[in-house]
Amino acid sequence: FIQPKFSEPHDRYNTLFLHSKPTERGYTSQNPYLEKHIEEPYVYTVDVNNDDNVRNAVKKSLQYTNFSSFVPYEFTQEGMLERIATYIRHHNFCDNGNLALKRKAWSSHSKKYS
Repeated sequence: FIQPKFSEPHDRYNTLFLHSKPTERGYTSQNPYLEKHIEEPYVYTVDVNNDDNVRNAVKKSLQYTNFSSFVPYEFTQEGMLERIATYIRHHNFCDNGNLALKRKAWSSHSKKYS
């Protein structure tokens, strides 16, 4: 997988697509997880504005003809279930602030469709 690396991290303040998204993260590439945790020959993160970098990544990727497929644990069914279980186990569903927000959202939703 050849993915673009951004010269300046994309965030909600400088990227129209992220403007309305509820995140403060800055994306350094198309998929920062792959950039940080998955190595060659599975992922090549390159500056796509630099033709030499792209050309070199393609050449390197074509050299690997005998490697097995790879799915990171986090992307397996077991890994996803583990993340969901951890989220549920550590989330405070009884927090008054969360309930107030949910009640407000639900009541406005109900009024809209009644």
